[in-house]
Amino acid sequence: MESEPTPPVESVKSSPERRPARSRHRRIWWAVGVALGVAVVLVLAAVVVPYRTSFALSLESVGFTPSVEYRTFPAGASVTFGWNTSDGRTVTFSLLNSDGRVLSSSSESTGNVSFTADGGAYGFQSYSWLHEIVEVHGTYSAALLR
Repeated sequence: MESEPTPPVESVKSSPERRPARSRHRRIWWAVGVALGVAVVLVLAAVVVPYRTSFALSLESVGFTPSVEYRTFPAGASVTFGWNTSDGRTVTFSLLNSDGRVLSSSSESTGNVSFTADGGAYGFQSYSWLHEIVEVHGTYSAALLR
């Protein structure tokens, strides 16, 4: 008996091969590296790039009673401010440290002062023998993280 010819075997296409685990691990580590790089850049920007904040206050001197208002600025902040009187009359205007020591003083109706803060409180003091209102406007810039 003759055997019937066997039909040709069709080659079965193999299912698409999955990427090797090594390639997936490389992609994961690459993504982790990018995420860490972005985090490092953001932290460095917060340390290096300063932010600017403005402030304003109004001091009222009555008779021989000085008016003082304290503000705290971050250590290393660059502070610039100016003052002016409501009617242009001369007042004694002083910048005080947290101990009440005079750091800067002027007997003018207007003026400007700049300083670098040490992280403590600073007093803005107005002294006049008449009733006087002194407006103080300023800005300070400091790094977000120190």
